[in-house]
Amino acid sequence: YALLNSVVLNPSTSNYQNYQVNVTNLINDMRQYGNYGFMLKMQDEVNYYLSMLFSSSDNSNSGLCPTLNVVYSNPTGLTKNVINKSVNVIMNSIDNSIKIVSDKNIGKVVLFDMFGKTILSKTVNANEYAILNEFQNRLYLLQVWDTENHHIHSQKIIK
Repeated sequence: YALLNSVVLNPSTSNYQNYQVNVTNLINDMRQYGNYGFMLKMQDEVNYYLSMLFSSSDNSNSGLCPTLNVVYSNPTGLTKNVINKSVNVIMNSIDNSIKIVSDKNIGKVVLFDMFGKTILSKTVNANEYAILNEFQNRLYLLQVWDTENHHIHSQKIIK
């Protein structure tokens, strides 16, 4: 999958060229298929006279260090005024589970990781649902919908 949205840079036009590269599609691939980081490599690695030089994070001139600017938007497009406070989320440190209790029947529970990748998506038709110790200790976004597909709760979870 890495080659699907790989980015190819044009040859430099000066010794100190500053590259700005849009890696949005590559990041979306990483979110969907897994993140193995970035690899910079020449298309022609046989001709050793060709080269491109990049500064690293330990360069003494911080203006030359590479940066990655991330602009994140909520993938669900939810508005805050639809969130209802009738949902309680209870973290159980003994068995490392998460219990969701609502005064309305829960229709769906979705858990996203910090990259927006769906980790868990369960259809529920009850006012309680427990997420057992099914995932790693990280930062997550929990979203809950009722049985009429109304978004009723959103919460960051640190597990």
